[in-house]
Amino acid sequence: MPYEHLAPLRKGHDTLVMADMSGVYALISGLGGAGIGVLGGGLLQRAKRQQDAVEMEALAKRLALEIATTARICVQAWGSAVERVVQDLETGRPVDVDRFDDEFPSLQRELTEAIYRFPAAGAAAHVPWPVVPAERPFVDRVAEATGLLRSDLLSMSEGIPGSCPPRDRLLMAEQIRWDIDFQLILVTEQITGREIPPATQLFSAEDRPQI
Repeated sequence: MPYEHLAPLRKGHDTLVMADMSGVYALISGLGGAGIGVLGGGLLQRAKRQQDAVEMEALAKRLALEIATTARICVQAWGSAVERVVQDLETGRPVDVDRFDDEFPSLQRELTEAIYRFPAAGAAAHVPWPVVPAERPFVDRVAEATGLLRSDLLSMSEGIPGSCPPRDRLLMAEQIRWDIDFQLILVTEQITGREIPPATQLFSAEDRPQI
């Protein structure tokens, strides 16, 4: 079951909610029997709703943060895979198209799933996606870069040069990876209220690849 590790969080939070509600009920009981029927019931219901809202917001942020972290891991894995292929091509090592087809679809699918799942989770946590408007959907850019690299590999396997130098394919992938990671850093900072350490970022703003 997805996000099973959130169960302890939910259970612990439910315990706190029950404890808080018991305290509220004890306070209301001090008003006397006449006050509990109308005023007490209303206050209890309102307090329960407030507790539920706090719990749901905390879980929404936790889920959004997990999806954003997963997406960062996925885009790093996809970019690293592109880099390995380009390194092999530049050093004259043969690249097996079948091996490419075994590896890249799963990397692309995992990244696509994470990016597609974030808007709903982000909306529940009051975090927009993308934070900075993007000219094109990220999943389309990833699919295009992967497809172009595969097309070049097919051509090279038949002794035909690719449509552009392998280094250009790497620069294209790095720019996509930077753009996605940049957006994910922004949403992570909004969720946690803390800045992401520069050491965990793929690129600094000055090092952004340009093609």
